[in-house]
Amino acid sequence: MKKTLKTFAVVSAMSIMAVAIAGCGSRNATQSGVSQIDTPLITDTANPVYKDDSDMTTTVKDSILKKMDGETFYFSSGAGGWATELKVYADGTFEGHYYDSDMGDRGTGYPNGTQYDSEFKGKFSVPEQVNNYSYSMKVENIETDKMAGTEEIKDGVKYVYTEPVGIKDGAKLYIYIPGASVSSLPEGYISWAQMSLKGDDKLTFYGIYNEKDNAGFVGNTTIRE
Repeated sequence: MKKTLKTFAVVSAMSIMAVAIAGCGSRNATQSGVSQIDTPLITDTANPVYKDDSDMTTTVKDSILKKMDGETFYFSSGAGGWATELKVYADGTFEGHYYDSDMGDRGTGYPNGTQYDSEFKGKFSVPEQVNNYSYSMKVENIETDKMAGTEEIKDGVKYVYTEPVGIKDGAKLYIYIPGASVSSLPEGYISWAQMSLKGDDKLTFYGIYNEKDNAGFVGNTTIRE
């Protein structure tokens, strides 16, 4: 990887003991990917894109990743011991870390609990512009540092290596850019991003949405027009 993401620290894991078990299950929630709102809708309802196509401008399609270069995205409920972190680069490559801590799963040699873990990297296809505020792309390839299904004990924690959650090989993803009307975005994405929206009527960050797996990633940088 270009930059190795730090392994989830045991001290941090113990600090979220009170909420970890409750959070483990929430990552698999399913929501509708099409927003039922009174705004102009695209004809292909299978594509969960920003739905107001008015006043579309021409944008160089590969420039969007340049604008997102180095940005870190988070897929998490915000209330639990799990998350997928995703870092995107201008050349279309990415790297990330998924973790899910279960502090109640303890045993001999691992008194600090169990962590499901995956460090990964891969490459996106060239994004294609859908309209002013959305792009689509696919995961061309993805690989993990550790083989899924293997495990080891380190520092009193049992690490069970898995595939990452929210992103997988071949997945179709949508990019939403700052300035997009929140009311015109899919309800599925909004459900994951609502803690970061803070009542704003327009996005103030980049978003990535995997509609099929209902996984909404929120960019870490606030950008206001």
